[in-house]
Amino acid sequence: MSKLDKQFGDSFITVQDSDKPPQLSILMPIHNCQGYIQEALLSVLAQQRAIAEIIISDDASTDSTFNQVLETIEQWLEKTPQTHRIVLRRGSERLRRDHLHLLVNKASCDIVCQAHGDDISNPLRAAYLLGCFSTSQLRANMVFINPDLIGGDGRLLRGLGVLPEQMGLSKVTYEMIFGAHDALIGATMAWRKSVLSQFPQLTTNLAAFGHDRVMAFRSYLLGGCFLINAPLIKRRIHHANWSKNLFQQPKAVQVNFGGSLVRLSFFSRMKEDLEIAHNNCWISANRFQLLKNLLEGRLEVSVNELLDSTSALTRLGYTVNWDKNE
Repeated sequence: MSKLDKQFGDSFITVQDSDKPPQLSILMPIHNCQGYIQEALLSVLAQQRAIAEIIISDDASTDSTFNQVLETIEQWLEKTPQTHRIVLRRGSERLRRDHLHLLVNKASCDIVCQAHGDDISNPLRAAYLLGCFSTSQLRANMVFINPDLIGGDGRLLRGLGVLPEQMGLSKVTYEMIFGAHDALIGATMAWRKSVLSQFPQLTTNLAAFGHDRVMAFRSYLLGGCFLINAPLIKRRIHHANWSKNLFQQPKAVQVNFGGSLVRLSFFSRMKEDLEIAHNNCWISANRFQLLKNLLEGRLEVSVNELLDSTSALTRLGYTVNWDKNE
């Protein structure tokens, strides 16, 4: 048993403090990822040229995930000089969609990014992100990373074919956000809390589904959303990392009920955010009208899709589970 094990409960414990103030917070919400967590955690601990606050929170895992975290941290601390602040929590009950909110509120740095328990971060990931946020010409308030994709066995599924030092940076457009660009996901995003806090905190229902699109849209409205085209993350694609908990019935996925409901939720939130931006004069009148028309069209499509898929579910004899905690 780990020497640290009995210290942890639902509260956050600082395992190691940094020798200098951290420059960004890396949030690591984890649950039942025992096959991948050691490699993922080591890649975060190994960040170079930046001082990070690493917040690891286990969402009541039922496998060996937390024990592996403890062992990995202990071994790391024994052989590595003090650099990063390491904060650890073990939840007694699952928070599910509220888990990310808890970590964001705990973060002491203005710049925060996510690191999932099955992905692998390049050791320069944090340093490159800090460079983007500190470049005055960019005025970045959100930065995504276009990741390499690997399978559950670590095999490369899709590579960008460039080296980190060949990093390309592009502005995120509303077409990319509305079109569900596959790099604009929670696993790859970093943002500045002080800027995006100008919008209301996202509700629990959007904490896991659609929050990345909504936050990207908010950043776009404020004029500073960017995409790094460099392999700073290896994102693992496997059967356990898909969002399967919206509904209990597998047929629901086949008739696209879940996808329609999610799209309706975040397009509705985007329309409200657009009104906020318009009222605060953050965007021009022409831009406001263009985006409003586009969002209303997307909402109409989502409503029709939802009605069609609900009818299909009814014909199949299924009942939708509306429990928000699932």
